Amino acid sequence: WWLGYLSPRHPPVQLAQAPSGLEIFTSDGRAEIPAARVAGTRLDAPTGGRVLARLGHDAFGLNRDGAAVLVDASPSSTHVLLEHGTLAVQARSRRAGALSIAAGAYIVRVVGTRFLLELTSRDELAVAVTEGAVTILAEGRTQPHRVTPGQRLHLRAGVAPRLSPLPTTVETEITELLTPPIVTTSAPQEITH
Repeated sequence: WWLGYLSPRHPPVQLAQAPSGLEIFTSDGRAEIPAARVAGTRLDAPTGGRVLARLGHDAFGLNRDGAAVLVDASPSSTHVLLEHGTLAVQARSRRAGALSIAAGAYIVRVVGTRFLLELTSRDELAVAVTEGAVTILAEGRTQPHRVTPGQRLHLRAGVAPRLSPLPTTVETEITELLTPPIVTTSAPQEITH
């Protein structure tokens, strides 16, 4: 399907405007996917680029040749599979477990927050939280890890979890990933999913 032109000066993501389906922004333009067709939508960040997806009051920014799939998306719950790369998330407050992200050997459960996930391999994940809190459950474990604002947790199979202060660059990276990319083409483009 054909898409209209996205202004190069499109403002940062505004979560107060909740679309009924999924909005996807790339450097090629903008696409809308009806709510009934959101489940199974694949997000692929182009080489050296990024993609922003807005679903209701939630936003997902994907970077660094990353790939993710919106496995399930309904008004009561959203489940995302992060295959690889860096994912920034801004989510409205909700009941525990209503938003979950599978990232390699880990499950991240979100209550309402702003955070960054970096999946470098199936068994290695870094989680940085700037608002709210998340819990992470490692494959084969029964006790989750909790990350709160100002913390970064680095998990790697076979190595003790490492909790450290939040790097100063994380908020900037989250903001960049949650802002629609500047359109680099002069004519409208088609974005498929």
